[in-house]
Amino acid sequence: MSEIFYTYNEIQREKANLLLKNFMFEMIEQKDYGWKEDGRKMTHDEIKAMIEDKLGCLEDSQFDVLIEKIVNAVFDTF
Repeated sequence: MSEIFYTYNEIQREKANLLLKNFMFEMIEQKDYGWKEDGRKMTHDEIKAMIEDKLGCLEDSQFDVLIEKIVNAVFDTF
């Protein structure tokens, strides 16, 4: 059996990804954003799958930019 090792940065990104994904999922459950695809309203499960896919496709540099934008948006509200 082979051992799998992860770098500190890989673990930190996965933690941030899970937090962001869970936050987004919670907001979808609480609010009706009315996102549409092909002229019809998407279900919560479809939106969640889309978010999961989009976050999973981001390169490390893109993910870092996204996190920085989120952090700046939060700090700008203070």
